[in-house]
Amino acid sequence: MISPAQSSANEPLPVVSICTVSTPAHTALLSINHALTQTLNPRANADWVVTDNRDLHLDRKKTAQFLPVPHRKRAVHDDEVARRGREAYRQAFYDSRNLHADLPNARILEGPTIEQVTKRAAALSGLGDNPTPAQKVRVDKMLGSYHHAFGLDVAFAGVTTRYAIAMDPDFYVVRPDWITDVLRHMRTENVAVFGAPWNPRWYQKFRYFPCTHFLVLDLTQVPWREEIFSPDLIAHPPRYVSKFWRSDPMRREAGLVSRLLHLARNWKTAVSEDRQQRRAIGANRDTGYRLFEEFANGRNGLKADMLNPVLDRREPFIPDAISGFQRNAVLESLLPDRLSYIPKRRGYVARTGFREHGFPDFRSLGWEEFMWKGEPFAFHVRGELQRRSVGSRIDDTVAKGLDSVLSRLGRAPLARA
Repeated sequence: MISPAQSSANEPLPVVSICTVSTPAHTALLSINHALTQTLNPRANADWVVTDNRDLHLDRKKTAQFLPVPHRKRAVHDDEVARRGREAYRQAFYDSRNLHADLPNARILEGPTIEQVTKRAAALSGLGDNPTPAQKVRVDKMLGSYHHAFGLDVAFAGVTTRYAIAMDPDFYVVRPDWITDVLRHMRTENVAVFGAPWNPRWYQKFRYFPCTHFLVLDLTQVPWREEIFSPDLIAHPPRYVSKFWRSDPMRREAGLVSRLLHLARNWKTAVSEDRQQRRAIGANRDTGYRLFEEFANGRNGLKADMLNPVLDRREPFIPDAISGFQRNAVLESLLPDRLSYIPKRRGYVARTGFREHGFPDFRSLGWEEFMWKGEPFAFHVRGELQRRSVGSRIDDTVAKGLDSVLSRLGRAPLARA
């Protein structure tokens, strides 16, 4: 990849900027992604812009899992216990390598500090100078999303190319020459934004629109402005999750008959809580929702296009409060799309993924797969869902999987740092 500072007068300027927000837990994964993108796009002229969010926020709930079981509840209230949890997390997942060494052709920018993110998020949410204790808890819980969004602001602020790509460090595109193909598609079809939507398993997230895991903007149609990616998670209360249905997956070992009897005895609660939970479908205001609302129902006249998320109906939804009873095909067919757990738009979801096309089965690892034009396009590691089981060697798992993909494509394996 060639950055503007390294281009000579006879070399073309970059036609696309790839904007990534990295954390100390993503250094190795980003290095692999950088190498993969170069390998698969030898003709592309791209400028990598990386925001280094080194001052990483670690909330108490996330770090408590790295403590001995008797100490986990104490971590919620005990500052010293919480500190030990954060230190254990850092030892397990922080990568202290220098990004400049791993990404020699990238522009590395300093990300905002946690203090800056906290103040800005509170101001953006209209909390004023004296937030309530409950609001402070909400800020702490949601700070990671704001930190990521503000990191994207830093990266996008200096972009001068027509096209800019927001891409997570652990979102791996495996299609050869994908940069050329995607930009050609956007120009030919007059697409203003292209990318990967939330997998429908995350039923509370917005649908039918790209999210910032992987999102390509035509900045001539959608001029960047500060906070275009900012979420709105603090001012709005948490979305409803049914206690009744959340307990149902725990009863699966009891067998179908026992579950049906339990459902019959509690049918009023089941119906009431399912009805309330369905109102949360697509209502979450996570990173990128402001852009989504601008495009909603085509009211701004701009066109969006998406990859197809691979959805296996057997996989649990997130939060895991939806059973097979709730997403029964007959019941879902009677409900409007806005109340259906399974999106109804034709062609939105792919039913076959990488394994069916001869590629490694990344979904078996708990990761997400995306198709484009009926072919494998990308997978997303989703490390926060299974980081404890995969552990700190997740980069080895990723690299081996990508080498298998490259072998199938007739390419050499990735060079190891």
